[in-house]
Amino acid sequence: MTALIQIEHVSKFLELPLIYRGLSRKQREPLVLQALEVVDLLDRRMHFPSELSGGQQ
Repeated sequence: MTALIQIEHVSKFLELPLIYRGLSRKQREPLVLQALEVVDLLDRRMHFPSELSGGQQ
């Protein structure tokens, strides 16, 4: 069993809380990219959670 929702790629998964906060796509995109860069997963942003290693999840 994996801890991440299996419905979308990593970028969309990270967008969920920002969508719930009412941020526009234009506002969300740089925040998602920044978060992925911080955890060194920018190159994996279009992968599904199941395609990440356990530590990356």
